[in-house]
Amino acid sequence: LRARSASLVDAWLIEAHPAVRAGYLEALEQSTPEQIADLSRASSLRLAEQPELTALAGRAALLADDEDALSVVLEQGDGPALQHLMQALPADDVARTQRLFETALGSANRESAALAIALLYPSLAGTPDADAALLAQLGDAALGAPAALALATSPAPDTRLALEALATTADRPESRRARLALDLRGEHETEELR
Repeated sequence: LRARSASLVDAWLIEAHPAVRAGYLEALEQSTPEQIADLSRASSLRLAEQPELTALAGRAALLADDEDALSVVLEQGDGPALQHLMQALPADDVARTQRLFETALGSANRESAALAIALLYPSLAGTPDADAALLAQLGDAALGAPAALALATSPAPDTRLALEALATTADRPESRRARLALDLRGEHETEELR
């Protein structure tokens, strides 16, 4: 990494052994902010063609605190490294989490979008923007069911009203999923009363 960030990207692609790659990730912790920023840019640029860079690009983007690079990783990344990245995101910055959540939902990467629903939404549950983003996904073939499951946990009264309105519309995928969310929400409320 001291020589040039592209060298580490190349080395990552050549050496696939998990222990070696773990060593590369540890080395990032001892790098300068400029080196990490360079690596974040270099790995993000190659991510679309080489999704095996997800772990490296994600860690570099986190360390560089580079939201644009994080967005690229969420849109183009692949595999278990996406889950690790989303779990490592600090939950205390709600506005940033919301932006990254919306980036993942809007991307063509359905794996990333589903993971965002499962891993990022819990810290956003009940916020108007996050709930609206999930309500818009109820008709999506891949994301409608995960969105319904997540919306069942929303404490927002406006979200409940929106689900009730959708549930009474014609028999379409989004209305069935809205009913599912309401049913699950009702079961959860019943359990809390016990």
